[in-house]
Amino acid sequence: MAPRRFRGAATLVVGCLLVCCLERGFVSPTNATRRSLAAGFASGLAGVLGLESAQAYDLPDLPYAYDALEPSIDKATMEFHHDKHHLTYVTNINKAMEGKTQPPLVELQKTAIKDGAAFRNSGGGAYNHNFFWLEMAPTGKGGKPSEKL
Repeated sequence: MAPRRFRGAATLVVGCLLVCCLERGFVSPTNATRRSLAAGFASGLAGVLGLESAQAYDLPDLPYAYDALEPSIDKATMEFHHDKHHLTYVTNINKAMEGKTQPPLVELQKTAIKDGAAFRNSGGGAYNHNFFWLEMAPTGKGGKPSEKL
């Protein structure tokens, strides 16, 4: 319980610092970042109070705009894939984990096959999509494939 409280307290402090910076105009986040800040603040407060977070796994924000991968992947496809498809995996793994210890998604994968379809499909889908978004980048922002590839 002590590590959870420490993590919650740290999140609360960082959240307060970010709110102060926002008010002074030092940072100007997008709406998605503000949503993440609010979720982190609520999670930190729940941790400090010793309460469980409402959901163990969250839908991460995309590290780029929905239309940043055009023309390869259009904005509508990205919105659907992230906001509906990936969110379904996150929602379903949270339902499957209710009342259970909620490990990091990478740890969950180690026993997902023996734990059943909800863990394999939803946990695996959430984990794979978290990785998927990070592996893509707008033109000029990513690396180049290796010669061997």
